[in-house]
Amino acid sequence: ILVTSLNIFAHFGVKGVSMSQIANSIRISKRTLYSYFGSKEELLCACMDYEDENISVLLDGLEKQIHHPVNRIVSLTIKMNRYRSSYCPAFYKDMIQFENANLKLNGMYGHIRKRFAGYFEEGVKQGPFLPNHNYEVMTHLLIEQMIMESKSRISSLHRSTAFFTFLRGLCTAKGLRVSEQLAPLENEKRVYEYAY
Repeated sequence: ILVTSLNIFAHFGVKGVSMSQIANSIRISKRTLYSYFGSKEELLCACMDYEDENISVLLDGLEKQIHHPVNRIVSLTIKMNRYRSSYCPAFYKDMIQFENANLKLNGMYGHIRKRFAGYFEEGVKQGPFLPNHNYEVMTHLLIEQMIMESKSRISSLHRSTAFFTFLRGLCTAKGLRVSEQLAPLENEKRVYEYAY
């Protein structure tokens, strides 16, 4: 129920989908669906909890595979952008009207923000990130950038250029060497055309 509902909400928005349509797509009765979830918002809240768990598993796996803080931030951002790009802009617009579900969505972004903050903190200790930045603010900016990009349909090249430009401003020379290796080739001229 949660997987199908989440896919439908992601593609058509929340307001554009009825509980009847969800029940039909799962091949259960509307009554059965309501026996599990008393309202669309209750179902949406369960979907947000489910998504939060999936993202947590995804991030745990990422942390086991990748140990360098710059690589973690780049990988996390790329994975989250791919994950979120399947959601239509109407989804985010509609979520505002479902207060409890929207709180859960914001809670999920809060969990991601904590991961980013840990990677930045680790990066300052290891040397690839500059020590003189307020990384609490930087993590908020990074998440806000992700959210804004999710609500619009900007190209992956523009998204990538914005991200690597942002990251570049936080890196030491050591961090720049790593981020340059990770930046897609099509970004190179847009992000790195000026000398440093």
